[in-house]
Amino acid sequence: MTLLTLTCHGIIVGSMSAWFTELFPTRVRYTAMSVSYQVASVVGGSVAPLIGTALLGWTGTPQSVAIYAALMAVPGILCVLLSRETRGADLAAVEEGGGTSPAAQVLGPSR
Repeated sequence: MTLLTLTCHGIIVGSMSAWFTELFPTRVRYTAMSVSYQVASVVGGSVAPLIGTALLGWTGTPQSVAIYAALMAVPGILCVLLSRETRGADLAAVEEGGGTSPAAQVLGPSR
């Protein structure tokens, strides 16, 4: 079971940094990636164990924690499926036009 878990973890983490950086235009890429990753780590890393502990205490079974973890993967899967592929995109056009990436649309045009 540990081997399977670590294999899945390696597959996810191995491609995660490349995918994150493609979400942001080059002018804000490093800062945007770092801030979003750090905030998500704090929020997710602080709340998930509390919820898991509460579920374990409330239900008395570790399966409830596993179900919670599986359900929390659904928003992430949806975000990956809804994000656009940026492979082959002209970075100059992304910078000029406000970007083709989801994060570039939120950030708006360059100031």
